[in-house]
This record gives sequence, structure tokens and C-alpha cells, in this order.
Amino acid sequence: MNNLASWPRKTSKLFVYESLAAAGVFRARWTHLIQNEWMSNLAANRPDLNPDALRRTVATMNEVIEDCLIEKFEYLIGSLTLPDPDERHVLAGSIVGHADAIVAFNLRDFPEKNVAAHGIEILHPDDFWSRNTISIRSVCSPGLRQIEHGYEIRPRQQSS
Repeated sequence: MNNLASWPRKTSKLFVYESLAAAGVFRARWTHLIQNEWMSNLAANRPDLNPDALRRTVATMNEVIEDCLIEKFEYLIGSLTLPDPDERHVLAGSIVGHADAIVAFNLRDFPEKNVAAHGIEILHPDDFWSRNTISIRSVCSPGLRQIEHGYEIRPRQQSS
């Protein structure tokens, strides 16, 4: 996942996605550069967060989600073209990691003409969520489904 821009709504969705990846709903992969980018953005937007806690979160993500870290992708960066050259590392990692899709908020940075030749689709996180709803529901707990659809309000039972 790439480029989280506003907090905390998008950040909490990120952790839901990662939990679902750990459960096997989809295969989540990233590079150390992607992790550094979101950690830097998060630290800048949330100075109240402990940097050591962020590093522990990254270590846990890399440990819990099987085969998530893409390596040896850097050689491709210079050969790729995107509107924002600083995003080429995301595409390079996706190519080397055999990704089907890049899930990103900044869709304009990944135009189809630059990405389609690599067999990679660009999806907004909300579209990714919608596309995977059936798979997600099959593994989600009833509690997560209640959060997704809103809590049901049930009348209290009176004790006799």
C-alpha cells in the first residue's frame, strides 16, 4: 500500500487491510522504501506518535504477513516513467513482486499508459475494499461486519 495522506481514517483502514492480508484474503507486499515513506508521512502528520512504536509496527507487519517484503527492485527504478519520479519505486517493487495491483490513494501518479504494460492495475483503497467484499466477509468476524454496516441497536431485555 502506498502514500497515506490523511489521518487517522486512512491509517485505520491500512491496518484493517494488513489484518486481512495476514488472514489470507489477499497477498499484501511492499518494499522498504514504501514502508519508509508511509512511516515518514505518518510521523510528520502525527508527531504525538512514538517513533519506536512505529518501528515495532513495521517489524510486526514484516513478521506477521508472509513474504511481504519485496527486495532487489531498485535496478528498475531508473528505467520507469511516471508523472512523479518519486513514485517509480512503487512501480518497480510491484513489477519485481509480481503484483496484480497497486492499491494507492494517489491514482494520478500511476497513469494506465505507464502501468498497464506491466500487467498491474491501479486501485483506490475503497475500490479494492469493494472488489474484495465477498472474500473479506467470508473470513471476518461478526464484530468487523457490524463495524462495516453500523451497529444494530437492540432493545434491552427487561429482567424479571
